[in-house]
Amino acid sequence: QDHDMTYNQTTKKWEITINLTGGNEIKFRANNAWALNFGDDDTSDNLLNAGGGNIAVNASGTYFVELDFSNPREYSYTLTLQ
Repeated sequence: QDHDMTYNQTTKKWEITINLTGGNEIKFRANNAWALNFGDDDTSDNLLNAGGGNIAVNASGTYFVELDFSNPREYSYTLTLQ
């Protein structure tokens, strides 16, 4: 299921508050297509990898999700359970 994120001019990050289900996985993609997508191959660092693996959702709940594309070659994300 697709959910659009919003760009925050103040933080310079993409963000969304969303309900996620534990045991499921997420991944980020651009322009409603899979040609440009980001996942995480090493979840210990929260850095995104182009075409990387799915990101596990550990617990069900409402999450604040941020994508930070401000640092080339070190794109990152956060999943914060609210």
